[in-house]
Amino acid sequence: MVKEKMSLYQFFASDKPMPEFDNMHAEPVIKGGEIAAIKCRPGFDEETAIRIIIEDDLTYASQYTELQYINYIEWCYKDDQAEVIIDYIRNLLKNRKSVSLYNTWLDDKSELGIKKIHISKLTIEIIKDLWGKNYFNYNECCIIYH
Repeated sequence: MVKEKMSLYQFFASDKPMPEFDNMHAEPVIKGGEIAAIKCRPGFDEETAIRIIIEDDLTYASQYTELQYINYIEWCYKDDQAEVIIDYIRNLLKNRKSVSLYNTWLDDKSELGIKKIHISKLTIEIIKDLWGKNYFNYNECCIIYH
């Protein structure tokens, strides 16, 4: 059974903190102590937006990993954006041995498919295979190492 994309939870996991990345420079607009809207930089194009955000709530991620540092990603897959993700991963691996990329379904408790890839073998196609599909088959993890 193929599930729709709306409940995907895609994230990075590491043994060290990871930086956030926001090419749309989004800022919350606070009214009455709550977020009323998100303001983006002028000329923002949703098609090229990538936000990698530190996860405060580890409830879902902890079902798949024991790593303590989680950043989730908000984006629409495009090859150009996959290149940005590859650069982000290369930068992460400058001060750690590995980083894990997860593609999960929030309410799916099924087993996790895991593959390991050396950073020298990381390609757009690998990112596309993990995070670029418009459907969900099973929970998966790709561990990128050097």
